Amino acid sequence: MGKIKWTLIGLIITQVLLICPAFAADEWETNIRVSVLNAENKLSFGERSDATRGFDSQYDVPAMLSGDVKAYFLLDEGMNCWRDIKSAKRSGVKSWDMHIESPLIGETVKIKWNPELLPHNLTFKLIDFETGAIVDMKKHNNYSYQNNGERQLRVEVRP
Repeated sequence: MGKIKWTLIGLIITQVLLICPAFAADEWETNIRVSVLNAENKLSFGERSDATRGFDSQYDVPAMLSGDVKAYFLLDEGMNCWRDIKSAKRSGVKSWDMHIESPLIGETVKIKWNPELLPHNLTFKLIDFETGAIVDMKKHNNYSYQNNGERQLRVEVRP
């Protein structure tokens, strides 16, 4: 009886170890905070195995835009979202187009994230289309620029 018990425990542990890394690698979510003076927006993005390429009412959250900072992801359908979860089933490079608007011209726009919360098996780049700056999001935890009203950036994630 003892030998069968330990064999079953061994099989269960093996199954858990085989399943968990695949689950953790495929599904993730992280946040970006965008602020200008005291105004702030929090954006969330990531991947889930049951999400689609487009808008998913289960995961994606439309942005309610008002105030001194309006930060959002622009989806292919033309929707503005605070949260955009893409399909983990699709391989290759994935990108999130981020738009930031503010009437506080001349002030500093600060974009912050926690590199420790980014999956280790992926690379993350923040690209500023206006300046051409490319930030390794695993080596840095922020990016800032002088506000000129509207800016488009991209978060690019590669395997």
